[in-house]
Amino acid sequence: AEGRDFPSQTTKILFGAGGLWVGTENGLWQLKNNRWSQHTQAAQAQGRDLPKITALAVDTKTNIIWVGKAGRYGQGIERRDGNRWMTERLSTQNGKLPGNYVTDICQDADGFLITLKGDLGGHGAAVDINSAATSSYDRLPKMSGTACACNKNDCWVGTSDSGLFEIEENEKPIVYKGVEWDGVSWIGSWWGAFDNRYVQALALDKQKRVWIGLRGDGYYQTGGLVEYDIRTKHFTKPPIDLPGSDDVRALAVSDDNHLWIGTATNLLKMNIETRRSERIDGYSDVHDIYYDAASKTLYVAYQNKAGWFRL
Repeated sequence: AEGRDFPSQTTKILFGAGGLWVGTENGLWQLKNNRWSQHTQAAQAQGRDLPKITALAVDTKTNIIWVGKAGRYGQGIERRDGNRWMTERLSTQNGKLPGNYVTDICQDADGFLITLKGDLGGHGAAVDINSAATSSYDRLPKMSGTACACNKNDCWVGTSDSGLFEIEENEKPIVYKGVEWDGVSWIGSWWGAFDNRYVQALALDKQKRVWIGLRGDGYYQTGGLVEYDIRTKHFTKPPIDLPGSDDVRALAVSDDNHLWIGTATNLLKMNIETRRSERIDGYSDVHDIYYDAASKTLYVAYQNKAGWFRL
């Protein structure tokens, strides 16, 4: 295993578009050609605190990095094309986003799906936006989005207040109709399929299943792992032991048919078919997991560190 410590807690990790990208509570770092560099914006280079990095995604068609930020000195989304930051920032200020606190960014069939946490600068939502960022529209107005996962046809959105939703990519912009919208289906929440409406992480496997990580606070809210079968539309809770904490913060699926689970205390891997799991030593306080299929490498953001190892 390899890794690196950072001055502040790591939040997100991504491999692509010219290297390894690590988001922290205090800015963005890149490993390229065996050299680490910290990226700053011109407006943030005068000794001010860098914002928390809350989301990372790469446009696989253009290699442009999309960076979600939150904080006093930087909110919304910045995009990096090669060695330069693009001029336009996506935020409430230019009307490109209905909120500034970005929680996740997922590439879909024609652009990106962005989840937003409700804050003083706007409402929470899930927003579709095209790759050029010239047009966008809400998919889940006024709900606090926490996580997303997309395949070629559909996307799934987790929220902190209403559970899980499925979005059909070929549908038109939605019309609000209570708990269901055109092209949007409510899947499960507090009074539905599972008894916790706070979805914290999502992952898709090749067997057409959505894996759902739930927030657990150790006191009043029970977290854990839930499986949703897209074909049968049934939920199950796999018999997996989550030692130390049921606060599931990150999920990833690797090509060897394992689900990787990051919690407040551990990194675990579970064989999806046998449901057998094991703990990976040396990792705790996990915040994000990314699997790169080309190199068969797993990347983990945990504590104030980034670590990676080949499978």
